[in-house]
Amino acid sequence: MSRRTRSSPANYVVGQWEGGGTHAGPITFDDLPIGSASAAPGKTLRFTGKTVLEVQNGLFVEELGLDDGVKVLQQLGIIPAGRCPPGSAWH
Repeated sequence: MSRRTRSSPANYVVGQWEGGGTHAGPITFDDLPIGSASAAPGKTLRFTGKTVLEVQNGLFVEELGLDDGVKVLQQLGIIPAGRCPPGSAWH
C-alpha cells in the first residue's frame, strides 16, 4: 500500500492511498441494484482511496474514508467497465 499524507487546518489529517491484493473469494455481494452477484477468486485488484482523520488531544477520534468500490466491482467482473449502456440496470 502506498500513501500520501497531507495535514490540514482544524486538527484534521487527510491521506490519499492506493491498495490492492488478490481476491481469495468466494464472496457474494447481495446489496447491488441488480440483486446479488458472485465473484470468482484469483483476480488481482488495485484501487485508491482517501481518508480524513480528526485529531483531538493527540488521538484519532473520527475517521471518514472513501475508496473506489466501483473499480473493485469492475475488476471482479461484477459490473461492466466503462460506460453503461442506456436502459441497463447500471445506467
